[in-house]
Order: sequence, then C-alpha cells, then structure tokens
Amino acid sequence: MLVLLASLPALAGNADSSGKEPPAFIRYFHISATENDSLLYLSPDSALESFELYTPAAREFPHALLGGAGTAAQNLEFRLPPFMENYTGFSGYDLYRFSPGNSRFYKCNKPYTQINYALGPKKEQLLQVDYAQNFSPLWNISARFRKILSDGYYKRQNVNTGNIDISSWYHNKPGSYNLFCSFIVNKASVQENGGLASDSVFRTVSVEDPWIYPVKLAHAETRFGEKIFFIRQSWNRVMHPDSSTKDSSTQLSTQRLSYEFSYSEKTRVYEDTD
Repeated sequence: MLVLLASLPALAGNADSSGKEPPAFIRYFHISATENDSLLYLSPDSALESFELYTPAAREFPHALLGGAGTAAQNLEFRLPPFMENYTGFSGYDLYRFSPGNSRFYKCNKPYTQINYALGPKKEQLLQVDYAQNFSPLWNISARFRKILSDGYYKRQNVNTGNIDISSWYHNKPGSYNLFCSFIVNKASVQENGGLASDSVFRTVSVEDPWIYPVKLAHAETRFGEKIFFIRQSWNRVMHPDSSTKDSSTQLSTQRLSYEFSYSEKTRVYEDTD
C-alpha cells in the first residue's frame, strides 16, 4: 500500500506593519455548525495518524463492503435517516457521495491545497484534492475532488467513482448575514456480479485466488449520476460576549431568519446484455 499526502499553503502572504507574515489560519466547518449559537471550526487533517484508513468505509467504521473500495457498503449500526427522501438506489453508495451536509466552508488567510493519493491491493486507487482560498476577508471559495478506482476482490467488481464539490461562503463584517452555496456532482460506474454462483467453491478452490470463483452475472453494470445545487441565506441578530471585539468567530446568535433552497437530479441505469 502506498499513501502520499501533501499540504500546500501559499508561499507568500500579506505582511503586517512589522514586515512579518501572519501565521497561516486555515479552518473549516460544515453547514450543520451554523445551527448552533456560535461556529465551531475544524482543522484540516494532514497528520500521519491513521493515514492507512484512506477509504471512506475504513474512516466511517463500522461498515461492511461487498468487495474493495467503492463497492456497495452497509452500516452495521442501524440509524434512522435524518430526513425522508425518494429511494433511488443510492443508499448502498451513500458513503461515497458528496452532499451539502459534508461540504466544507473555509476561513483562511492564505490559499490552501491538500492532495491525498493512496494505492492499495487489487489496483485500488484513491485520489482526493482539496483547495480553498479567501478572495476577500468575507468571501471564500473551496473545491473538493475525489476519484476511486478498484478492480475488487472477486470477478465483475470493477468500480469507478468521481465526486466534485464547489462551495462558497460569504458573510458581512458584523456576521449578521451569511450566504452558503454548493454545487455537487456525483458519478459512479459499478460492475455487478450477482454474488458467487455457489458457495461450494470454498471447499474445492484455494481461497488465495478468489478472482477465479464463478459469479452469477457476467455482463451487468450499474451507473449512477447525481447533481445537487444548494443555497442557504441567514440573517442573524448577533451579540458579542466581548464588546471590545467584533470578531465573527466569537459571535452569539440570539435570533435568526433563514432561507434554504436545494435542487437535485439523480439517475440510475442498469444494463445486462445477457
């Protein structure tokens, strides 16, 4: 297994009156954090701790997979969905989808880029790129790209998934107005094998080479596609615990008026030439 991590902040920034550059400040939060009285910022994870857990299923334990990274996954802990929606066959692949709920909204004083690349068994590859930049102290744009490729452990388990998330956050100086936008594209092409033709192969064939096990479907494939546009505006009546500062990161919201709009388009195509 090969894992490469790279974090690339800007090499130059605006110097202060003393001629020294301020330290890099790179933080982000999810849209759910805006439902609290104050924002809770998170730091990008660029440490080597648990770097071997590079697949979404490994990081979101416990999940059971049909094969390698990108194959259908099931959460082993029963959880009710946060809201009801029309079932389109995506639930087995929810783990690999980008959604407005996991979009990252950054606050940073320098452009930031993080590149993760992992190479695992069975030609398993994962590439993820995160980029964020504040074009003004009040406006940030970020982008996230992820690609997963895998041949799987059994026949007909080839997976090719791609995800793109472009997000933006704008707020006024007092922090009373916030605008969040996300545009997301999810795509996946997954071979279907229908499972092993018979479990008796475990008695007669060496388990060291499961690739030769016969499967039920030889020419089946499923393709998913999804596009999401999300926007939320909120107007807050804010209060600062410390009257000597007006930093929006320390504000407390006492009253809020919020408007939210979401549009999604989903497709699923199943093909079997037999």
